[in-house]
Amino acid sequence: MKLFTKQEKNIIGALSIIFILGLFGVFVKKQVLGKHSGELKLVGVSEEIVNIYSNSMVNKDDEIQNLSININEVGEIEMAYLPGIGPVLAKRIIQKRIELDGFKTQDDLLKVSGIGPKVLSKIKPHIILE
Repeated sequence: MKLFTKQEKNIIGALSIIFILGLFGVFVKKQVLGKHSGELKLVGVSEEIVNIYSNSMVNKDDEIQNLSININEVGEIEMAYLPGIGPVLAKRIIQKRIELDGFKTQDDLLKVSGIGPKVLSKIKPHIILE
């Protein structure tokens, strides 16, 4: 008496291979990316959202010239509109803002990795502290 037909055995074999490949993928992801795998996904989403927002602006240059944001309150998306600030740097600014319990002066932004005097001079006219 046969337990499975040939077709059922083929299906079970195919599903087993897919399962093993999935386990292998999870293992490789954990070994290669380690604890940063979730952060990588979030950065990718943030960049995509920024691209959607920046492409939807009708006259971006005019809006950036008139842009004023409270650097102690805005999120990554709004911060990425500042000249010279992209999604990765916006995330660093927010992390430093949390560490410092808010920026007290505009020059506190120099404590953020990736922001030097040149970048700070570009964004100073557009940032406020409250």
